[in-house]
Amino acid sequence: MIPHMEIVLIMPAMLASTSRFKLDHNASVKQALRAELINHHKKRIPGHFKQSARAKYGYKTRKRKYKQIKLQQFRSTRDLVKTGITESQFKARYQKISVRGSAAAGEVTGRLFYKWPFPVGKDSGKAGVNVEQMSSELEAFTEEERNDVLKSFTARYLKILEARLKPLVRKKILAGNPGAFGA
Repeated sequence: MIPHMEIVLIMPAMLASTSRFKLDHNASVKQALRAELINHHKKRIPGHFKQSARAKYGYKTRKRKYKQIKLQQFRSTRDLVKTGITESQFKARYQKISVRGSAAAGEVTGRLFYKWPFPVGKDSGKAGVNVEQMSSELEAFTEEERNDVLKSFTARYLKILEARLKPLVRKKILAGNPGAFGA
């Protein structure tokens, strides 16, 4: 659900070429991405069910007849909400998080999986919005959100990587200079 982003990391070639760094880099990227997906679920998904989401994310305009029927039957005028079951289930939990790929190879993907609380099949052709349209509306992202994700992910990644590398760097300095760190 988080859009494709590229992040360029600049580091000393000596460090980047070590197999230990590649393992730490890969683990740090995956851990940071998993945390960012959980943050996305908690902070951004609920916003997709608000009245203001249509303007913010560019949702498809619903037909007048559909909106009238929806208001009469379900007392709802919000996009993506009829009875509120989908909203409450999507806000409450995700079915699964998948983080795959290799950061060292340059591609890691992460996905949140949700289960629709109603049978999903072919488009019935009735008035309203089909599941594919609802899915694309839930996946919509603003440029501001994209920038927030980029900053948050990068900061989280660097913090995790630094914590993983700190013991290694300290050992190398101590081994090379016994007087370092007050030893």
